[in-house]
Amino acid sequence: MRRLIGNICMLIISIGCGNILFSQYDGLENSHSVSKKNYVSKRNDTSVTEFGDTVIREVFKEDKPEFWDNFSKFNGVETFFSPIIVSELYLDAGPFVGTYFKNNLLLAAGPQATVYLAFAGSGTFSGGAFAFARINIGRVFIQPEYRITNTYVPSEGTRQWVASPVILGGILSNGKSQWVSAGLILNAKLSESSPFGAFVFRYGFQFN
Repeated sequence: MRRLIGNICMLIISIGCGNILFSQYDGLENSHSVSKKNYVSKRNDTSVTEFGDTVIREVFKEDKPEFWDNFSKFNGVETFFSPIIVSELYLDAGPFVGTYFKNNLLLAAGPQATVYLAFAGSGTFSGGAFAFARINIGRVFIQPEYRITNTYVPSEGTRQWVASPVILGGILSNGKSQWVSAGLILNAKLSESSPFGAFVFRYGFQFN
């Protein structure tokens, strides 16, 4: 009788432990398959045999992120338009082509042109190129840039090429497609050709 009771107990224990172990293994396998979903893609490969039968096979491919996936193209323009008074007009525009790195660092470059018209006197035109790096911190950004411009320098009475660093800070829209910024021109020669002196004000937007 004792032997029969012992055999029954052993049978119950073995069934219970088997279910527990199977559940643990199944949980591990499920968690493993979930993690693999992030790296494995599946497609159906259809082929036709010589007998006219259609065969569909599942083909699995491991997707590994590449370094270039961190970059995204971004084209835009920075401009400022200001009728200072009735007799004067100032227009600055600089389209650029750039790329974002991990959506936080924008590297870009492009041409730049400025028109300053004083209707009571003479106007000036300047043009050149610029390059910048924009560092986003949330919706706020810092933008150090470098500009080289052919412009008229009033203090020297000549037109010449002037290079200058420019430091700007600004605010982005929610989708980063529009922004406003303000900053300072660090070279006094370049600031002479601007009606705002060393101060810079800009409005920008993205285009494709």
